[in-house]
Amino acid sequence: MRKEQYECIYLTKQNREEVLKIFEPNIDGEHIFIKEDNDRHCIVEHLGWYRSYYFYNRWYVLGLEDYTWSCYTDEEFKEEFELVEGM
Repeated sequence: MRKEQYECIYLTKQNREEVLKIFEPNIDGEHIFIKEDNDRHCIVEHLGWYRSYYFYNRWYVLGLEDYTWSCYTDEEFKEEFELVEGM
């Protein structure tokens, strides 16, 4: 069994602003902005280039090799990872 440590964040509507600063550090409201926000997700638009979808009440885990965030439901997260506090 291999043990690796990953950075993970649980996104909620209440912590959206804080988490988006991590996911979208260049969000400025003009070129990168929240296009849509509802109870399920928010969509961040990159001025016509692409849109990023962030779903509430989901875990986001930062990959070690490619440095991208992967999304997991609560059930998927519990099957795949063990949460360790305060490392």
